[in-house]
Amino acid sequence: MTKETILDKVVEGFYLSATNNNLIQIYQEEFKFFAFTLKNNKDLQAFLKSPFIDVAKKDEVIDNSFKDIFINEIILCIKLIVNKGLINNIDYIVDRFNFLANEHLNIIEGIIYTPFNLSKDQHKILEEKFSKIYNKKVILDEKIESSLICGIRVMINENIYEYSINSSLENIKNSLKNKVINGETTNG
Repeated sequence: MTKETILDKVVEGFYLSATNNNLIQIYQEEFKFFAFTLKNNKDLQAFLKSPFIDVAKKDEVIDNSFKDIFINEIILCIKLIVNKGLINNIDYIVDRFNFLANEHLNIIEGIIYTPFNLSKDQHKILEEKFSKIYNKKVILDEKIESSLICGIRVMINENIYEYSINSSLENIKNSLKNKVINGETTNG
């Protein structure tokens, strides 16, 4: 059995637990927060990954660190991940769980690239418009991209929608190029 197959089975178990307990969104949020915590706390990450620290000590640290933050089911999941040596694969586990949860909840996640922060209303309007296009709830994460002169680029499921000066200029360039290739000219 490959490592990926094992990880998928673990995630499927977490997903089954989440659905049986009607806690999909809570699992989803808490798994994401746990992964975020590990990325931003290298000491905790190193401690939980260390093969030289016994399981009981790791469990104690997990309990003390997360008992007031996470539900008990997530703490048990984290202990399983740590104690089975799967902590190096936390990003895969969280991404895979997130995918299954989003499918269950009829959600698609995407990214808005913009040279400036959008207002809450602008952000909400975009999510609503794309929700209608995809016939699912669309949640867009906003990322600043200074290379955009003006406008936005939205990426959802590998589809890119660009509404910017860059894309307008590219369209004009292609249109002119096609006219030259096809021998069309304008007098003016």
